[in-house]
Amino acid sequence: MDAAETVTEPEILAILEPMIKRYALERLPEEKFGDFTIRAGYISAVTSGKDWYVGMGGEGQWRENAVEA
Repeated sequence: MDAAETVTEPEILAILEPMIKRYALERLPEEKFGDFTIRAGYISAVTSGKDWYVGMGGEGQWRENAVEA
């Protein structure tokens, strides 16, 4: 995604809704959302901020876009 691009509220909600639903259904006791996103494979665990996008994913069309980026 180009830095000049913007994401609309409906796009954000379409991306987050399935993630939050999975979190509600599949989270471990006391598991935080960020930890769940790593365990579920949405993002990779990183030790350096510059590596945040490595292994970034999503669901549906957004997974494909993230992998291509």
